Amino acid sequence: MSSPLATPGPSAGVSSPATQARSGGANPRAVLRTVRFTSEAGAVGMPADQRVPDGRPAAWPHDDPSRPGWTFDGWFDGDVAWDFTRPVTGDVTLTARWGRWSSGPERGPWKGGTDVRTQSPTDPVRFAQVSGGNNHSLGLGSDGAAYAWGYNYYGQLGDGTTNQRNTPARVGMPAGVAFTAVSAGGNHSMALDRDGNIWTWGYNGSGQLGDGTTTNRTTPVKAATPAGVAFTAISAGGNHSMALDRDGNIWTWGYNGYRQLGDGTTTTNRTTPVRVAMPDGTAFTAISAGYRHSLALTGDGTAYAWGYNYYGQLGRTDVSTGSSSATPGRVSTPAGVAFTAISAGDSHSLALTGDGTAYAWGWN
Repeated sequence: MSSPLATPGPSAGVSSPATQARSGGANPRAVLRTVRFTSEAGAVGMPADQRVPDGRPAAWPHDDPSRPGWTFDGWFDGDVAWDFTRPVTGDVTLTARWGRWSSGPERGPWKGGTDVRTQSPTDPVRFAQVSGGNNHSLGLGSDGAAYAWGYNYYGQLGDGTTNQRNTPARVGMPAGVAFTAVSAGGNHSMALDRDGNIWTWGYNGSGQLGDGTTTNRTTPVKAATPAGVAFTAISAGGNHSMALDRDGNIWTWGYNGYRQLGDGTTTTNRTTPVRVAMPDGTAFTAISAGYRHSLALTGDGTAYAWGYNYYGQLGRTDVSTGSSSATPGRVSTPAGVAFTAISAGDSHSLALTGDGTAYAWGWN
């Protein structure tokens, strides 16, 4: 909810992320972009260059490099932390940033006492992504850690408490895990790790955490993952959750009172992921969860919608206003228009084309 427009996320392997829908019928595989990784001298474990189809995102390198005496603070394009969900439209060089804690006569043990004075890291962690929920916010640090602030009654900040935070607090990160994406929902939070696992925390009254329970969580828990599935994108809705896998399938869980799970049923809750009823021959490349409806995008720029349609937020002529749809159907799109990004709001929907034109439908 209240997240940036959902653009196609990375798919199986570095060399084959999910298709970026582009207008004009151009084949996104025709042009390959190079993503290079550099660092100051002394770094070891540097990742190899990536060759990425134009308009698709690069993959966050699974393992961080190291540099003796320094802490890795992330990958940067100039002074900006790189968002690995961002489509690559040209060759880019990403540089490792490093921070260092140091001590000296004026910093550290002094005057024979035990007091220690420390200096802040020379290059602090910065946010690569942000996502806004109902009353809380998430940020993805360039170091792969998640940060949260705002309302915390249900533990949606993930810091192990239910205390409200007026400034960012580090989420209680699982040991050995680094995130590549975050998404803030109504009162719950989601994160995607580098191995394609999903972690969730916060309110779970409708099973939106996907861990097989309806128990609220104040720190991240791993959502149930169907056998053989690796996720590439996430989106947290009002009381439901969505995920995209490497094969272009969509999985949903949580509240289904408005059929927003898209599994063809009106089952109230799902506490573990269920597969969305996919139209024949369709592979999705992007997803966005609204408050009571869901959106998805295919590689050719076609938008699909399902769930609640009281205000026309599905944009479908085959679903009457005031009703709902339990399966994905095509959004009625103007002739010749192909979308490149989508975003589902509370009761309206947005889409973007390759030339920067925005389309909107629903409550006005």
